[in-house]
Amino acid sequence: MGIGSFLPEDDWRDLLREIHNRQVIPFVGPELVTVPDPNGDGQLPLYRALAPQLAARLKLPVREGSPISLNRVACEYLLSGGSRKSIYIEMSELLEKLGFSPPRALCDLASITDFDLYLYGAIDSLLTTALERSRPGFRRQDHVLSYDYKRPVDVPERIDPALVYHIVGSRQTYPNFAIWEEDYLEFICGLTRHHAQLERLFLLLKTRYLLLLGSPFHDWLVRFFLFLVKGGRFTDRRKDDIQAYLADLPENLGEPLIFFFNKVVGTTRIIPGDPADFVRELTERWNREYTTMATGEDVLTQMPDEMPRGAVFISYSRDDIEAVGTLVRGLRSTQIPVWVDKQRLHAGENYQRNLEFAVKSGCSFFVSVISRATESDPTRFVHTERRWAAQRHVDGFVFYLPIVIDDTPEPRLEPASFAKIHFDRLLNGSVTPAFTIKLRKWLEEYRVAGQPRD
Repeated sequence: MGIGSFLPEDDWRDLLREIHNRQVIPFVGPELVTVPDPNGDGQLPLYRALAPQLAARLKLPVREGSPISLNRVACEYLLSGGSRKSIYIEMSELLEKLGFSPPRALCDLASITDFDLYLYGAIDSLLTTALERSRPGFRRQDHVLSYDYKRPVDVPERIDPALVYHIVGSRQTYPNFAIWEEDYLEFICGLTRHHAQLERLFLLLKTRYLLLLGSPFHDWLVRFFLFLVKGGRFTDRRKDDIQAYLADLPENLGEPLIFFFNKVVGTTRIIPGDPADFVRELTERWNREYTTMATGEDVLTQMPDEMPRGAVFISYSRDDIEAVGTLVRGLRSTQIPVWVDKQRLHAGENYQRNLEFAVKSGCSFFVSVISRATESDPTRFVHTERRWAAQRHVDGFVFYLPIVIDDTPEPRLEPASFAKIHFDRLLNGSVTPAFTIKLRKWLEEYRVAGQPRD
């Protein structure tokens, strides 16, 4: 769909402003989690792809060409005399063997750095994988939680850089995760019982806007969930007091739910259409508003104080901050985790030791931004960073990545050990497809096996 097809411009402006102020929580439903259709017809929601596989594992007959759901599989299996436990065992094994990459919609959502809390209405880990690839410092062992109606866990006081909260359980809460309608009801009822134990989660859900994407629940459960987290009757509030957005195909929402929210309530904005297309437009607009227009100083302000382990370290001169901002935005847009230091000149000896550790041990790669400024003065601090990098460098392995951002000829002040390394020329910090493809390939190798060979 084209730009402007989902919301009026005023509504887009309001929604983007609230996202930028970190007042919006995306709730990702199963319809947004898609995988390649085995029949070659584009993308298919993951749960629809898994339903026939689960039926086969449970030895249920499936008529060829007839779409089925996980709910239908579970119901028919139980009607045939099967045990509930077998459903969760087989589903867990299916998820363990899941070999798909995150779809574009999840990668787009993960790239919007103004989202810090994601509610996940599915039990797979594709959103987690998307965040690991795009957010410096995001680690599934530290930044993923799953609600278990037997052992509830609240969100932490501080969320940095982001948190995925599996609202209907996950493989980590096996066998307590939601597959069919009775499971969803049990989880929602569990949330009502654990309101006090989930104080911070409910406070965030009540005070922020919710952006529900891709049918997180069936019709009646959507109403029940919103009623629960918003604390009472919808009709007690003004109709223009928008508290939630619900983006999905009309056939998934159903006419009764659309009528209820659009005509009767008015506090939940229905956005009919493909939720993946909506996410794509949302991401494009957010990038134009808050990424492309950001200055180099904005990039520094948004950086965490400490470097997330495994990020790409960018060594630069303050004179080149605008080009560095362009470089950072270009790399981030392709889900490459980067970090630039914003306080080295104002910090003491301890901070410089931390910075030295980041270069020698913490970062994945070291990008040396070379310019007239860095070549004009050998006493600049960037050359200290580059001497640290030289101490880590091993011939035959990829670590040091020199880039020239202006018309500087062959660099003269870089450490001698890097003299034979090819440098890329990225004018004004504008990244090229060839450079990002190369760096992404090396990052994948680094994550799997350590420093790649040249």
